[in-house]
Amino acid sequence: MSSKFCTNCGRKLNPEEKFCSECGQKLVENEQNIHLEEPAQQKRLAYSKFFNKKTAIIGSLILLLGIFYTIFIDSPRNSQVKGVSDKVYYQLVEQYFYLETQMDMFTNDGSGDIFEWMEAQKQFKDAEKYAENSDRVQHAYQVFPNPLFYEYHENQDSYSSKEIEMINKVSAMFRSINFFNYEKYEEQSKELEKDLRIKDSYYPFEK
Repeated sequence: MSSKFCTNCGRKLNPEEKFCSECGQKLVENEQNIHLEEPAQQKRLAYSKFFNKKTAIIGSLILLLGIFYTIFIDSPRNSQVKGVSDKVYYQLVEQYFYLETQMDMFTNDGSGDIFEWMEAQKQFKDAEKYAENSDRVQHAYQVFPNPLFYEYHENQDSYSSKEIEMINKVSAMFRSINFFNYEKYEEQSKELEKDLRIKDSYYPFEK
């Protein structure tokens, strides 16, 4: 038995229908407003629905890819620098933002207690555990925000030339702060930020 379609909107009809439930068209007995073949507008409607569904699926996939990239690729947990391991890269990022926080506190009329800020961070709890399990580390402050410098001095041979280069740059930034050479520090900070491709979104501490 052939299917019937409304000539007004193209909807497929049920045999017992007297009115088209889509557009309200009255269906007369002589079937002058009934098609036995699917009309063009219904085909266009079906294509439009298919196209919209396909577009929605593609949009969802793009969104998922964006989320995947942000979480698993564009992250401080994944090294953005060739020759620097993921672990060392993240430690360098932590050291960078730790120095930036110190600098902000020192140059903002000395407001803010750096030690109070440190103790409020998750990294400080990790540093306390590290100190407890080490015979040479006396206090958590020595390995905050991470034990990068301690481990580097213990075993420099395990670090690549690129990692050593970046570690030395961070060390130079520490020296600039300690000697109150803030202008030099700003130059070094911008250089390291560029070298490590650091973004503000990489900030690893509680604000």
